[in-house]
Amino acid sequence: MRKKILPLFVVFLLVGCVAGFQKGPEWFSSQGIQPENINSQQSIHRLIELLNSEDQQTQKTAFNILRHGQPAPKVREGEVISEEPTYLVFNQPKLTPEIAEALAGYSQRIGAPHVFSTASYLTEEKLGKYSVPGLMDALNSPSAGIRSNAAIWLGKIGQDAAPALPILEIISKNDRRRVQANAKVAIRKIQVDGLLKDQE
Repeated sequence: MRKKILPLFVVFLLVGCVAGFQKGPEWFSSQGIQPENINSQQSIHRLIELLNSEDQQTQKTAFNILRHGQPAPKVREGEVISEEPTYLVFNQPKLTPEIAEALAGYSQRIGAPHVFSTASYLTEEKLGKYSVPGLMDALNSPSAGIRSNAAIWLGKIGQDAAPALPILEIISKNDRRRVQANAKVAIRKIQVDGLLKDQE
């Protein structure tokens, strides 16, 4: 029986999430964040600031809280039995354009596959346009697989990905066959989505 091997990008994301959740409750107060009111402007703005921290671990923690929510402690009948966070999260910040832009900007700095994970989340929430700059960067990757995936996600975003059309046009004529094909599909999707929205 063959063993199943997780794709490298899945392993990367899992490790990142685990690493980002290794902060105790005292971390929140030390950073000026209100854990009981994660959606306050003060908490949100502070978390966004921490995405630019010099400490990479702090960046990951801030990203994961904004993206996934606040880690929940293990409980038994209402009593905290461990301060170690579980993978059940609660009190997730409400996704706003401000948070979407911050998450996308952080992912753009980190690069693929982080860009694709964030693009998936934001596109699902109708805020995919904030991922466009990062995806356009990915179109310039030396990896054909990354360029191909970037084209796919730009197509899924639709009209909001129109700024990527010039580079998609170039790729559709001068790249590996698979990348060319995905770039052509993306161009059609962006253009069709634009026409449909113009008719609304």
